[in-house]
Amino acid sequence: MNSSISHHEIIITTKPTLNFGHICCFILLILLSACQKHSTKPDLPDIVPWTRVECFGTQSIFALSTSSDSTELRVVSTDKYGYLHKGHTAGDFILTSLAESIQYIQNNHITDYIPYFTNDKCFLGNEDGTRIDIYDIKAGAWDKIGELNIWDFISDTPEYTERFGRSHWLNLSNHITWAGGSQYYVTTEADRGAIPAGYGAIYKQFLISLTDTNPISHNLIYETIGFKVTHDTSIIFSTCFLGEHFLQDIYDNNCHIILSKDSPQYIQGSGNYPIRDRFLFTDYLIGMGDGVVMRSYDLGINWEEWLGINGPWSYALIGGKHVLFYINNITHWKLEESVQVNLMLESDAFAGSRIHYLKEFDGYVYSATDKGLFKKPISEFFTPRPESKNIYQPIIKRR
Repeated sequence: MNSSISHHEIIITTKPTLNFGHICCFILLILLSACQKHSTKPDLPDIVPWTRVECFGTQSIFALSTSSDSTELRVVSTDKYGYLHKGHTAGDFILTSLAESIQYIQNNHITDYIPYFTNDKCFLGNEDGTRIDIYDIKAGAWDKIGELNIWDFISDTPEYTERFGRSHWLNLSNHITWAGGSQYYVTTEADRGAIPAGYGAIYKQFLISLTDTNPISHNLIYETIGFKVTHDTSIIFSTCFLGEHFLQDIYDNNCHIILSKDSPQYIQGSGNYPIRDRFLFTDYLIGMGDGVVMRSYDLGINWEEWLGINGPWSYALIGGKHVLFYINNITHWKLEESVQVNLMLESDAFAGSRIHYLKEFDGYVYSATDKGLFKKPISEFFTPRPESKNIYQPIIKRR
């Protein structure tokens, strides 16, 4: 009897112990399974923020360029010029005040006078496009060494009345191309004292040779008459050198080409969209317009409408990759994969601002905005923007 009771007690006390162990094992299996599922989800990369370059404060940045040998970065804000040498990892810009060297800039601000840099000079046009002042910028000193005056190269005639728009220029070896410096409005003698009749503008380009003397001297090599337009406009949209071609766009017509000094001729290309940025890709030239992406197989003479795009996106080549930016948004345009594929990149620092330029220099990407200069390591530049952010991204579709 006692033995029977003892056996019964053993059964009763042992059974709950086994059930508890099973439950624990079951819970452990559930936890392990949950951990395995969680580990398959990729971790979001840490976001490295853009850093403000404090020496330029919160003023707008009007120019951002690198020397042709990529050893120097140049920056122009509303009131400062600064340059940074390659290898200065601390980012110590050497600064000078623009107002100390450029006397006609009012209130110590540069606004309408967008400069163009060569390795040792800066070319700065005045507001109405009639003069280019030339500065020696070696060692950061802005010493005026000459000027180009439109009146040295043209003269008024009874058939024309000159007006002047904003000039754009680019350096070609030891020459300067002054494009769009003069607009001739066709009139008659009677029109001068009466109500002007309809007129068209003729844009002219000048190729001017420069010397390395101080003060600098110059000589007009040739003058090219451009194209006629049927209404009053002075907006030159963009200019660039591409090999031996000088490409120029105005706001209402595009694709105007002037060949180099060895082949002085003017070509008006096809197309009806002004192009803001151009870059070579595989065997053709891509042109970024407002709402359209153009393509040319002959270096910009003949264009075709290739893609549609939802806005005036600008272009930069960063780390060998194609990058678009618009307002405060940046995207990696993965052209090698598909023309319609892009990846939005982190740009929180630019909320409420606008990006004017992106430039790669010495391991960093610099962003010129209307609230200062920012930088970020190239290694962190292609960090994706979190999908939860409210973003404006490019929509690119084939035409």
